[in-house]
Amino acid sequence: MKFIKSFIIFSLVIFIGTNGCFASPTPEYLETKPQITKLAQQCSGQPYITVDTEFFTPEGQHKLRIIQVGHANPKTGAVEVSIINCFSNALKDPKTLRGFFDILQDGTITKVFHAPREDLKLLSQLMGGKKVTNCFDTQLAYACISDNATIGYGALVKQYEGVALDKSKQTSAWWKNKLSQEQLRYAANDVFYLHRIYPKLLAQLQSLKREAMYSEEFDRIYTRKPLMQLSISHEFNERMTLDSDLKSKLFITQSLVKLYSQSLSIAQSLLLTTDEIKAHLIKQQFSKSTSEWRKGLFNLLELVLSY
Repeated sequence: MKFIKSFIIFSLVIFIGTNGCFASPTPEYLETKPQITKLAQQCSGQPYITVDTEFFTPEGQHKLRIIQVGHANPKTGAVEVSIINCFSNALKDPKTLRGFFDILQDGTITKVFHAPREDLKLLSQLMGGKKVTNCFDTQLAYACISDNATIGYGALVKQYEGVALDKSKQTSAWWKNKLSQEQLRYAANDVFYLHRIYPKLLAQLQSLKREAMYSEEFDRIYTRKPLMQLSISHEFNERMTLDSDLKSKLFITQSLVKLYSQSLSIAQSLLLTTDEIKAHLIKQQFSKSTSEWRKGLFNLLELVLSY
């Protein structure tokens, strides 16, 4: 009886201390290959998992520190959180993470993120260029059912779970070899509440019949080629060799569009597809007349803004 009373009191303290919602569980810190194998087994067959990363930026290059994964307990259904320590000596060889990579590439499991542009890039690098499949972006989903296109994760949690997250550890010292319990708790929250929010967002998309809108926007943002990764066709290359000035115009056009978009905080991945860029450049940019080329450049910049 004492045990039951103590448990109830403890649960109420946690419940009240998190503004009426249960706090995220203590995360499991993964540092060995057997732990990764166990995580893969836990995630296998689940309809969805939640994923996030924490990284730091030495010398201008993002470096992955931890990977957080939220998944349901196969027996109880309770949300559990695992955190992969990317600094672990036992996990330095990417081959040791193969089981988890298989989960990330399993098309039957939805991988839920919040605004995952950088997360997807880092995970792709870790997997040797392979892509995470069947992803869901909760920020984009919320944009499709509201007039807020850039809702932050903290605001999303506050709206759906009534919890005010402490975001003070967001820019803390992630480069340290030993992370604090506060950092790990912060990291766990990023996938714990996401696991609870995803089915609610999905239900709203379905009830408002916005799934097609979401899919189209997701495809436009995450699967189209960025401008600066433009791959010029053989025919187009031949045309460029006939007039060396075309090469300089292409370079200037790419540079200015990149600079212009960055100055307006437009994500590079939101620019244009390869075909759209090629068609636009061939049609308007490469006129012999410099004034016409400049006019075409401004038209292209306007086109970028329309995206």
